[in-house]
Amino acid sequence: MKFRSYLVSLISLITACSKSTIKPNEDVKALIERFHGKYKPVSSTSSEAIDVNLDGTSSANMLDEIPNLADNNLELLIDTKGPFLLVQSWPEQYFATHEEPSSYDPALIVNYVHQAKVRTSTFDEDIRQIHVDPDIPPVVDSNHFTFPKAVTVEAGDRIQVVSPKRLYTRAGWKKVEITTVYQRYTKVT
Repeated sequence: MKFRSYLVSLISLITACSKSTIKPNEDVKALIERFHGKYKPVSSTSSEAIDVNLDGTSSANMLDEIPNLADNNLELLIDTKGPFLLVQSWPEQYFATHEEPSSYDPALIVNYVHQAKVRTSTFDEDIRQIHVDPDIPPVVDSNHFTFPKAVTVEAGDRIQVVSPKRLYTRAGWKKVEITTVYQRYTKVT
């Protein structure tokens, strides 16, 4: 009986140890369940108040300033067979003249085009940060496809993305840092 009890304890210990050797960021099935899916922005703020929608009022709330920003997604595509993908969509500014103005022009028409950039990524060991791999080859149009400065996992598994942006405003061109928080709304991608 002692031998059987010892054997059961030994098997339990081995099983417990083998389960703990899988790092949380390597448990792909758990990551899929927790993070795979599409996310909508729930907040988006710039480092300073700017007038992107050209209505004469500056604001740090980019959901109010950038047309259709709330309709753009962040996607986390986690698969057991390959690298994890982070896909961020953003309404990028383009101009009717196809040339960027050097300063504010009230007659200028600003269009917004829904653009997306796919990047490979990994979670850190504690699943608090998402490390985004550099673009290879480098992005030619870095004004429209800015590389995120940081991607972090917040409480409630919301994803925060901090990105530098160069935006055309009523005060002319402004370089700001935009912090957008996303909440998952579907696991289907």
